Amino acid sequence: MKFKWAVVLGLMLVLSGCMIRPNIYVDGQPIMDNVMYGEDIGSRIKTRAVFSRTYGVAEGDEELTQVEYLNPVKTVELPNDTKSVSFDLVVINSSRRYYGVVAVTTRRWGQVALTERVHVYRGHLSFKQFHFGLPTNLKGGEHVEFYVRFEDENNDLLFMTLRARYWINTVPTS
Repeated sequence: MKFKWAVVLGLMLVLSGCMIRPNIYVDGQPIMDNVMYGEDIGSRIKTRAVFSRTYGVAEGDEELTQVEYLNPVKTVELPNDTKSVSFDLVVINSSRRYYGVVAVTTRRWGQVALTERVHVYRGHLSFKQFHFGLPTNLKGGEHVEFYVRFEDENNDLLFMTLRARYWINTVPTS
């Protein structure tokens, strides 16, 4: 009798364990492949970022805007129908430690680079969301690199997110 209960209990644990982690797909790709997670052990600040683009799809005489989640690890070639590129970031600060957020965007043309650093937040909120609209008005051969830098109260580096890199193919598709 104990053996039957052990089998039933084991089966329930296995089945419920499978239900706890469902597979979620967006555009046919598991969403976990398109999310960048980060955690700084020293400050106990966690981040979750999504890198994406929007583009239009014609439906008769109207246009439907679609979202494509991009690979956050490699340089991505985007088609010329790209309407917008964005980097969405969630910060979870369980320690309530002070931090500053600096958005860093670098545009490159061959050997020439222009870097822009913008301080977007300073504080210690336990939860904060950011939406960064990235450049789409690129010239042929221009590459963009974007990341977020976290700093302490002395503007010293705590940690950085992964770098999102892309370029837009300016050759028309039709």
